[in-house]
Amino acid sequence: MPKSKVDIRARQAPIRQRYLDDPDSAPEVVRVHGGSGDLADLLLAALAACQETTLRMVAANMGIDLEELEVPVESTFALESL
Repeated sequence: MPKSKVDIRARQAPIRQRYLDDPDSAPEVVRVHGGSGDLADLLLAALAACQETTLRMVAANMGIDLEELEVPVESTFALESL
């Protein structure tokens, strides 16, 4: 497998430093606007799983023991599409 040309550690460095300097800056809200309800639910579940996995990997790489991790997700839909 070829090696990636992207230096992910260099790209993450400013974000890591910000989280170390100001831990309260870490929370992010991910919102999804989708079409059909089933597709939106599936997309929300995938985004939540991806976000949780990413946060756990970053915390592990930074040597941070997570006591709790909550990944809230929201969906917006148009009632007339039901």
